[in-house]
Amino acid sequence: METGRPGPPGWRRRLAVKGEGMQNLELTVEGMTCEGCANAIRRAVGQLEGVQSVAVDVAGKRVAVSYDEGRTSPAAIRERIEAAGYDVVP
Repeated sequence: METGRPGPPGWRRRLAVKGEGMQNLELTVEGMTCEGCANAIRRAVGQLEGVQSVAVDVAGKRVAVSYDEGRTSPAAIRERIEAAGYDVVP
């Protein structure tokens, strides 16, 4: 869905509309100890196509991801976190 707001030539903003493939995923992640860890996970997961947002709670060992299920998957998100050096708890 495009917004009707004007912008620079060629600029188009896309909004995620609930019910159009957007999903939320919450994972328990071991190995995070600081804000640097949180930033590493945000960067790794945020680079996946279809990821809208990544929230990391280091103290609670939680990662919440909002994503478009037509463009990425829970498995791809888990793989990115593990590739960054953290353990996703089943």
